[in-house]
Amino acid sequence: FTSDQIKDLIERKNSLGGIFDIDNKIFFVKKEEEKTQASDFWNDSKEAEKHLKNISSIKKWITEFEIVNNNVDDLEILYDFYKDKQATEDEIVEKFNITKSSIEIESVLYS
Repeated sequence: FTSDQIKDLIERKNSLGGIFDIDNKIFFVKKEEEKTQASDFWNDSKEAEKHLKNISSIKKWITEFEIVNNNVDDLEILYDFYKDKQATEDEIVEKFNITKSSIEIESVLYS
């Protein structure tokens, strides 16, 4: 098990965040949620529902990306423990596989 494998996952996670512009998505959701507070928001219920579905879809992606991000962070910390012999190879391999799977799922679902 090498640090290069972890660096690869970090780069893949960063690519996901950049390709899908995570910061703008978060900003967009906040802005769009503010619109739902308008007194006339439900005047056109079909448009309102469409608007809410769009927000929900983007929020789902943000949540999934946050899971990937947390997995990568946890893997980095666990790898430091592994190097200090405070974690086993089995633990690091398991976390690596979980992290890799979450990145691959995210890449497939939202590309």
